[in-house]
Amino acid sequence: MSTSDGVLVTSASGRHVWTNPQAAKLTGHTVDELMQITILELVHPKQARKELKRYRGLLKGKET
Repeated sequence: MSTSDGVLVTSASGRHVWTNPQAAKLTGHTVDELMQITILELVHPKQARKELKRYRGLLKGKET
């Protein structure tokens, strides 16, 4: 797979289950590091609460 887009696949708990090298490059982390953190750890702390609410809504099938 070759893409210029960063791709992060997460579980319902927000843990990354797959990522590509471009996502690592874009975030400044290694692929191994990304696999050890949650998606919310990539979001600015001031934005994290809003994104958590949005993420939970998506898991419940709500459009945002």
